[in-house]
Amino acid sequence: MTMNELDNGRKTITKNIKQIDKLEKWFRFDYPEQLNRIHRYAYLGLPQEKTRYQLELEAYKKENELRELKGLEPLPQIKIVDLL
Repeated sequence: MTMNELDNGRKTITKNIKQIDKLEKWFRFDYPEQLNRIHRYAYLGLPQEKTRYQLELEAYKKENELRELKGLEPLPQIKIVDLL
């Protein structure tokens, strides 16, 4: 292995770690905040910019991306494509 190959490996690992950290922070902070906003708006009868289905679909995609970066098996395919 040359030094350049080692540098490329480090950049890839560092990029993966940053992406994993970004996704984990989304699940820890952004996802609960958006879910609470959806529930609050539904309770108050206000129009919403994003439905819970859209949020859960986004979370599903991000979870699969996170699993891919960690080298885990992906989640099973979604059986229901659209509710309407």
